[in-house]
Amino acid sequence: MTTSARSGFAIVIVTGIIAMLAALVMAFLARSRLDLGQADQVVSLAQCRLMLHAGISFVQESSRLGYARMDANGRCQDPREGWGWIDPRVKYPGTTTDMSPDDRIGPNAHRPMTPALSGATDPIHLWVPGQWPAPGTVHRAPMQRLTHPPFAVAPIAARNPMPTDPALPTFGIPFLSNPDPLPMVPATVTLNIAAPRAVDRKEWAVPVDRSYVTESAGLGWFRVRREDGTEVILDEDGNALPRAKLGTPGATFIITVGAGASRGWRDWAEVVAAGATVEFGSQDLFENLVAAEVRQWYRIEWSPAVGGGEDTAFAFARGNDGQKPKSTWYETYPVNTSRHVDQGEVFMNSASMPRNYLGTIRFIQRLAFPPVGGAW
Repeated sequence: MTTSARSGFAIVIVTGIIAMLAALVMAFLARSRLDLGQADQVVSLAQCRLMLHAGISFVQESSRLGYARMDANGRCQDPREGWGWIDPRVKYPGTTTDMSPDDRIGPNAHRPMTPALSGATDPIHLWVPGQWPAPGTVHRAPMQRLTHPPFAVAPIAARNPMPTDPALPTFGIPFLSNPDPLPMVPATVTLNIAAPRAVDRKEWAVPVDRSYVTESAGLGWFRVRREDGTEVILDEDGNALPRAKLGTPGATFIITVGAGASRGWRDWAEVVAAGATVEFGSQDLFENLVAAEVRQWYRIEWSPAVGGGEDTAFAFARGNDGQKPKSTWYETYPVNTSRHVDQGEVFMNSASMPRNYLGTIRFIQRLAFPPVGGAW
């Protein structure tokens, strides 16, 4: 074999090896891209599940806390409780008259009255038709994080060591001498933990910095529609479910969750109707954001049913006789205490078993299709 022939053979071999390596690299890159896409999908699904939890928590916490009116500084003007999404009271207060089904759709005032019963003009409902939380309305919640939100807490671990000297009367008692977490108030406010003032709490409620943390923007959102009974819900086969199987209107909600940057707007028409086009600049950008995000639809039903054991949230640590409370409000057992045995009797004094004041969720239903007609 001549030298030129050997050289040509070597070139062919080297070229083949390079081609094989290139093919392997391309296969590796393609696989890496596929893995990255699958990982993005997993992250999006996890984000949707987090938004579902946030939406359910919003429904529960709103059910009993009412809908307070806030002033321009974010301070509460009307802290009335709402008595639940469906008023558990069956009689008008102070009467033997049954409340009508419409009047039981909460949140309601503490003492709902009607002119026909009392001559008073106090409103029954704490909501206005056509505005959230009236049935048939929507609340949208983009979940960006504020730089310094209201009721912020300082990232400081406050130590509360238990006295270890057996000679002390406070030996072994977990006093809450140093509140943990510690409230973070504006720099202009001097907070005296030992003697808090009402004005301190009001200042704590004011968001110091409403700007968003950049890294938290465009990750997820949820929106809640309170059903009014006109919604058409489809099963997995595309057939409309009868209303009788869908729960009580007013207590049922459609929660839409999303992992993306559309901020919870349903479509461009809704953005335009709300005068929010400045958030996106153009319809093309908005529709591209919608196409890139993951959306899921759920239905839930709120129930006024709550658990028992509320006394354990307020019971004091008992004395040696098992009956008399000790001398101070601070002397309670830690929240991880499941029971306390005293003279052969078991006292369930743990604060980990408080009464539920927010109601419960009767069911969570994943929808195969969004509700008909954009009713979400």
